[in-house]
Amino acid sequence: MIKYIFIFLIPFYFIACGYHFSLIEARRAKAISEVSLGVEKIYIQLFQNHTPKRGLENNFLNALVYEFNTGKGLQIVKKTEAEAFLLGELTGYRAIGIAYTKGEHTATGRISLTVKAILKDREGKILWQKTISDQEEYQVTNNPSETKSNREIALQRILDRLAERIYEGLIMGI
Repeated sequence: MIKYIFIFLIPFYFIACGYHFSLIEARRAKAISEVSLGVEKIYIQLFQNHTPKRGLENNFLNALVYEFNTGKGLQIVKKTEAEAFLLGELTGYRAIGIAYTKGEHTATGRISLTVKAILKDREGKILWQKTISDQEEYQVTNNPSETKSNREIALQRILDRLAERIYEGLIMGI
C-alpha cells in the first residue's frame, strides 16, 4: 500500500519543487518564436564575404542549410515561396598565433570569425538581426599541410557553431 502512495506522490514532488521538462520549454519557445517572428518559410541568401578568406561564404551557407534541414520549426524554401529572407555578411576573419615554443615558433593558433545575420520580411522590414562571433584554437605543427588541415577543421567548427546559434536565435526569437 505504501508503495502505491509513493508512486502517486512522485509527480507532485516534481511539480512542487519547480522541476520542468525541456520539451515544455521548447514548445513554449517555439510558440514565442512563431508569435514574434511570424514566419515559417525562409529563403537563405548567400552571405556577403568581407573577409580575406576566399570561399568562406559557401562553407557558411552549407552549415546554415544543414542546421535548418536537421532542425524543426523553420523551413527553407524557394525565393518565390519565402515569407522571409535570411541574409548577412561575414565581417571579420582572423588567424593568429597565440602560443610559442622556446624557439619562438608558433605552437597554437586561433581563428576568430564574426557574422552579421538579418532576417527580413517580403517588404524589407527587419524582423531579426544579430551580430555574433566565435573563435577556435588549433595546433600548429612542423608539417605545413597538417597545420592547414588543423586550421580548416577549426574553421569548420566555428562555422557550424555560428550557424547553430543563428538557427537557435531564429527559433527562440532572441
